[in-house]
Amino acid sequence: MAFTPESSPLLVDGGSRSTPAADERSQDHVRRLVKMAGVAALCVGAVVGVTSLLPTDHVNKTYARLQAKMGAAGRGGPQGATSMDSSYVHLTAKGVYGEVNAEHYPWVEGRKIVEPFKASTLSLGNLDDSIIEQAAVFVWSITESVSEQDVATQSESLVTYKRPVNEAEHPFGTPGTYLVGVKVLDDSGNSLLDFKTEVLCRYVKRELRTLTVEDREAFTSAAAVLWKVNQTEGQRKYGDSFTSIDEFVLEHAFSSTGDVNCDHWHEGTGFMAHHFALTVAFEESVRAVDPAVTIPYWDFTIEGEEITQAGGGPSMLATTSPFFNKDWFGSVDEDYHIQDSKFAHTKVVMLTDVKKMINGRTTKHLTNSYGIVTAPWNNNNDMEVARVMAGVCGQEPTNKQIPDCAAHHTLINETDLDKFMLLLPGVGHGPMHVNTGGVFGQCEEQFEDFYTTYHDYMAQNVTIGPSETVMDDDFEIPDYSTIDDDRTPIVDYTVYTKKELFREKMHLEFFHMYRMLWRSQTCARDGQALNLECPESCDLETDQSDCLCTCTGALDDSGDAAADFDWENIEPCLYASNKTQELMHTILSKDMRESMTRMVCTAGAKEGQQLESASPLDIVFWMIHPVLDRLATAKRLATGGAKIKFGEGMGHVAGFATEDWTEYSYYSTDDLKCPGHGRNDLVLSGIPMLEWIERSVPGGNANMTNWDFYAATDPLQFATVDYIYDGFTWDHCSAR
Repeated sequence: MAFTPESSPLLVDGGSRSTPAADERSQDHVRRLVKMAGVAALCVGAVVGVTSLLPTDHVNKTYARLQAKMGAAGRGGPQGATSMDSSYVHLTAKGVYGEVNAEHYPWVEGRKIVEPFKASTLSLGNLDDSIIEQAAVFVWSITESVSEQDVATQSESLVTYKRPVNEAEHPFGTPGTYLVGVKVLDDSGNSLLDFKTEVLCRYVKRELRTLTVEDREAFTSAAAVLWKVNQTEGQRKYGDSFTSIDEFVLEHAFSSTGDVNCDHWHEGTGFMAHHFALTVAFEESVRAVDPAVTIPYWDFTIEGEEITQAGGGPSMLATTSPFFNKDWFGSVDEDYHIQDSKFAHTKVVMLTDVKKMINGRTTKHLTNSYGIVTAPWNNNNDMEVARVMAGVCGQEPTNKQIPDCAAHHTLINETDLDKFMLLLPGVGHGPMHVNTGGVFGQCEEQFEDFYTTYHDYMAQNVTIGPSETVMDDDFEIPDYSTIDDDRTPIVDYTVYTKKELFREKMHLEFFHMYRMLWRSQTCARDGQALNLECPESCDLETDQSDCLCTCTGALDDSGDAAADFDWENIEPCLYASNKTQELMHTILSKDMRESMTRMVCTAGAKEGQQLESASPLDIVFWMIHPVLDRLATAKRLATGGAKIKFGEGMGHVAGFATEDWTEYSYYSTDDLKCPGHGRNDLVLSGIPMLEWIERSVPGGNANMTNWDFYAATDPLQFATVDYIYDGFTWDHCSAR
């Protein structure tokens, strides 16, 4: 038996970024969910924003006011907060995933979590047997709590259901705090119970594997719109909160390679704030398309751990992971193009197509020679996104293993915020970019020619160690004092061929070499930038071999190797560390090092977008950052006292003992400082972020600094972000 609400609509207060189109979509979701719930009709008023952006002490003060007002009216106080235990009547709230576990968020205070624009089934638990026997009607009332609003005036937002059973299904609206009341009446209309409590409406982020098919389709469909609709059309249709993927690519490219002397977002302490801000901006845009969607997270350490336990390498990712297929991110063909899924055949961004979005900024280093918005050294004229799975110039990047439990356990144990921010990019997710971006092109053949030329020399053995650290940067290069007369190492050293060491330390770091040759002010002996030069422009039809990036002076006017090329000037740029340089100088002759440098300087390499400034073009980019936010959230909750286990036998998540901000930028020559990496540098101006975050700073994201963003996303505080994570467990992790 279905009952209609006796009163009208869910109230949502004004003051948001909304449009009639967005309002209508929100109403459509409510209507659809009400129909699912079996409710015949619901008069839905204008949904124009979020009402519960409240100060951090709002919960207690509002709760006290409600208790006082309800008590004065003879209605009893709201129940279900911290003092409520299972021996008392309590509310249960279940969606398709069951009840939401929010145990580590202190501001929940025992209240139930419901999800926006999704049906929740409400019922009372622990009812007395006598009430159950006599109950004839359950009258459910639901209103949205508004700060400073008198309870009596909330009748305008009241929704009421009469049910003959202890259950009501209700589609909650926008995030906020809702008041739920239940009156239980007998056949004569006498009151058997008058129960009141608050519920908190929040988006819940879940791991990709746990999503229902319906939620997977809702997310991928809404996200795909950002790739299919341009900025102008998208904002007209979906409102000002919509940001197209072209705009995201431009913003990322400007901040990455727009300044050769400084990467404003990467390789420094600014990475975390900028990429978390970019993620919530992406979420805001996806929600503009479908307000019921939140961005899930991909815990790729599940794949990483499986690969590690199998003794495999990153080439296993494509088959181990359930996401590189038509249902999720898409698989790739022999040309490295995405061949299926909603993101199939994603097109690159041409500068000529986005000129209106430049807003007076210089585009000098924004594109390659073909006018494609990408890293300037990536002279690839392909008009589709490239995704090379686990390949660097024809070799599997075994030095970039998929992050596993041990990798994220390292981050979980770091107690200094600034160190955590520096470790997060590389340890947390860096190999995911390498293994879903990749390097390909002429460099594959050139490396093979190099190995063929020096075959006998490269086959020679080298004793080095200790063995477990050789492929890290802590290896030792032994001298004669560590070797017995019979040439046997005294300590635990391992024998490698020179080719094995060269492949690990040089070949597989090719993408690093290319960007360092471009940012050569940090490594070249002459201290000059742009020792890797690319043609100013080339027609799209021109083959890369005729539009080649080369090192300054590497070729003469006829295109042949220049005899007077000062290769030693830029040789230091080829090494990922001083230790690697020392090793190569030990095992390679000077002639070989010159040959290697000349080869790299004319290699004709191409990179997949995930390895460079246009990385937001690949949907995978947006999937590998939320898990980092989840790690940071767990650590911040632990800072507040939460006891969160990490796997089995691996201890607990460590909170931050210090939250200092050390400004650091790897590419900078200005005392390691670069705008974007400082505590008070702007985080993400011009692109709308989630509204609750923007409201925390006067002027919104136009004035928001890195530290403002960090404070505005504090999970310990009430009403900072409008989402929570479904839990903090690492069941796939255990001590080895």
